[in-house]
Amino acid sequence: MSDKLNRINPISIYINLWSRLILLISTRKQHTHRAITSRWLLFVVLIVGISACAPAPDLRDDSFLQDTSIVSGEPCEAPCWQNLIAGETAWGLAQDVIETDDNYRVITTERDRRTGEAWVEFAFQDGLECCRIYTDNGETLTEILLLLAPETIVSDVVTRYGEPLYITAQEQSPEQAYIALVYPDIPMVVYAFAENVTTDEIREDSDVVGVRYLAPTTMTNLLETESLYLWDGYGELRDIVDGEFDLLPTPQTDDTDETNQ
Repeated sequence: MSDKLNRINPISIYINLWSRLILLISTRKQHTHRAITSRWLLFVVLIVGISACAPAPDLRDDSFLQDTSIVSGEPCEAPCWQNLIAGETAWGLAQDVIETDDNYRVITTERDRRTGEAWVEFAFQDGLECCRIYTDNGETLTEILLLLAPETIVSDVVTRYGEPLYITAQEQSPEQAYIALVYPDIPMVVYAFAENVTTDEIREDSDVVGVRYLAPTTMTNLLETESLYLWDGYGELRDIVDGEFDLLPTPQTDDTDETNQ
């Protein structure tokens, strides 16, 4: 197995919406990059109160990034954001775009010198920490993560890009959950809000609360490590997320891991 598999775990992020601080925790020598890619599909990893006694954070917050470019296509169409494209844009250029734009307030910049892995966490103006750009090699932008103010609805995304191929959902608290809509060909994951996985629906007017733009290889890894359901239209989540997955993880071997490094 490649030595790269034992290197630093890229990122685990816990956002405390009340103190407006981000705690980045990097755990060494535990998971492969493929395992981390899989876990990153779960929006709950990105929004978790640091204090177990604190109330659950609100997935719909106007202080997150106010950006409707996913449907407006301005200044560029997904998976491009602010003329940055995961898998294509040089990492140094991506950093410059965030660090020199007055609309963004950089919170944290981290880099692992051995692996080249690096990330920049930032907020929109005076709002909550909302966003991250990430590279897994220090040379090319790998991912763009945006937590969005609820200004866009699912039907807006479907009208522009068509229906997603896959869907899944995860409870954040008894009062709220997120729905992940997976577009492999773009490649991106769109996150929509639901009040409850068992009683709510995925609707045309469900609020979009986040988006993740991925390098094509990262999307491939995600599809090989996630359990997902085929999109079958709008409806009750309990009928969609029923435990009968349509896509199951590909069994992993040492040879498979080596091939994907």
